[in-house]
Amino acid sequence: MSNKNLTIDGETGKSFALRYRAKLDSVSDVRREVARIYREARSGVIDSAECSRLAFVLKTLSGMIESGDLERRLEILENTHENVS
Repeated sequence: MSNKNLTIDGETGKSFALRYRAKLDSVSDVRREVARIYREARSGVIDSAECSRLAFVLKTLSGMIESGDLERRLEILENTHENVS
């Protein structure tokens, strides 16, 4: 894994990793992040094992987002049907 996200504290000399933040609220956001890690792996910025681990987590997250969206849509349909009946 690359050390590009390490920062060194000027006073203590200790290094620490910066937190990476990506908006992952929709399947489109997750797709964009998968494309980013794919490009990084192809460019040698991250190794293929790290890419696989991240892609697995993103695939799981994508499924959870899809399930949540379907659950919300079903609830709306059920509420609409109850109000019509």
